[in-house]
Amino acid sequence: MVAIFHPGADLNEVRGLIEIIRESGKDHRISMYMLAEESEKDVDDLLPMVEACRMLGLAKVAGGNVQLTAAGMQLNMGNFHSRVGRELVRLEPFKSALAILSEYDHASTKALLGMLQDRGIHMGATERENEDSLRKLLMRWGVRCRVLDYNHRSDTWKKRRK
Repeated sequence: MVAIFHPGADLNEVRGLIEIIRESGKDHRISMYMLAEESEKDVDDLLPMVEACRMLGLAKVAGGNVQLTAAGMQLNMGNFHSRVGRELVRLEPFKSALAILSEYDHASTKALLGMLQDRGIHMGATERENEDSLRKLLMRWGVRCRVLDYNHRSDTWKKRRK
């Protein structure tokens, strides 16, 4: 099974976690317990965001601690979307979605989901959940980080032109 970016990860919450970790001390490391306390979230609710930070190369997780990487330390409000966008293109389902959209120019969410599933990328339990999860994930991350464009009227995706 292909490891995919967690559909429950929220971009704004990831940005908030990065700030909390950055302000946690000179080594920019914080325990999951303290991160949960500082963010006012349950540890279980933090896991998708912490995993997103790890997958994006912004943080390392070891021994119950989360520590920013050099890339995580370099993030700021002005470069957040562009830096994260550069990392998204190497992660599933973004990597495969971009490859598909390079080949087909545009695709509906349903068609894109089918082509992703053909590549072994699954988002949820039912087809409807898969479609909704994919749409939300691509909107929350792909569009906001400027790697994808979305047309609401036709429910179609395009690779963003640079």
